[in-house]
Amino acid sequence: MEAFQDSGQPDDHLSSGVAHGNDAAPSPTSDTADASSSTEARTASLFAAVAGRHDGSHSRKGAAERKASAASAAFSSAEPADSFEQSWYVWHAAHIDALASPHGYLSPVALTWLSSGDSAEVPLFPGTWHAQDDTIVYEPDAHHLVMNAGRTVARPMSFTARNKGENDLADFDYGDLRVEVRSLPGAFIGGAPRFWLRLKNPHSITRRRFFGVPHYRPNPDWVLPAHFTPCDKARVTRQESVEPSVFQLLPVIGTVDFEYRGAGYSLEVVDDHGTPTVFFADATSGHETYGNGRILEFGQAAACAIDRIDFNRAYNFPCAFTPYCTCPVPRRENRLPFHVTAGERTPFEAQGDQSEIRGTAM
Repeated sequence: MEAFQDSGQPDDHLSSGVAHGNDAAPSPTSDTADASSSTEARTASLFAAVAGRHDGSHSRKGAAERKASAASAAFSSAEPADSFEQSWYVWHAAHIDALASPHGYLSPVALTWLSSGDSAEVPLFPGTWHAQDDTIVYEPDAHHLVMNAGRTVARPMSFTARNKGENDLADFDYGDLRVEVRSLPGAFIGGAPRFWLRLKNPHSITRRRFFGVPHYRPNPDWVLPAHFTPCDKARVTRQESVEPSVFQLLPVIGTVDFEYRGAGYSLEVVDDHGTPTVFFADATSGHETYGNGRILEFGQAAACAIDRIDFNRAYNFPCAFTPYCTCPVPRRENRLPFHVTAGERTPFEAQGDQSEIRGTAM
């Protein structure tokens, strides 16, 4: 098309000209020479257009060669990416996406507690909740559509708490709103569990005003060789939480041992919903980083495969963003005496007077 436009002859015009040249034979008059000249002119124009097509293909070929040359130059001048840094940013982007998802930890707006014998309603959410011993019952409101596990809730539903640790029992949705139903062990081992109902609203002010999380620049020097030592026998640790009078019972699976500047350290590793996890605080906690400390996960791999500890992937507790959480407070054994200048820093939402942050560890 470009060649035809360059010759001033669009496709339909060329076709018309060819037909004219074939059908209009010169008449045996004095105009014959003029007619022949006209035919020759049209033929020459046709050849010029065809030649223009070839010229255009050469032009396109030249453009392709120029692009290939530019690509080659880009390859030769490209700066190699830092694979460690890129891997960290990919991991952190996924972490931020989960945090800022519609029902992530930026969306909680209320927390309702129930002990055995209590009944309660959740603000803005239809229905009533009743707790008795180790069971909680949701009684729906017939005039509102509430969903659970993809189905309409048309009759009361009951959920029973398990013995140990925090239990994720159910999620209920009413439009954009979600109520998470969870249970925790009682204040003393063997006591009746407590239930809590966390209301999440995707339109919360915290989520709408979220601008990301400050962090230290990824640094491979903070990836330290480590060794996992499993527990001789299964045991459960009783941990305080940022919620007064609430304790968490978490299975301890071992310790991760490492050296820093010639000294040895050990951090307790718990099984947090199937993931080997460390809750820790350090000398930056309450200053450069969140006062309650931070979290390190070792992924879904078997704990015995742990051979390093990467402090670059230390991230904030959910309670750094919202008061509607039951985050554990790191035990004294997991408080490091040195500055861990890696991983996430204090969120904008928690900046200010760190002494007022619940559960300050240091």
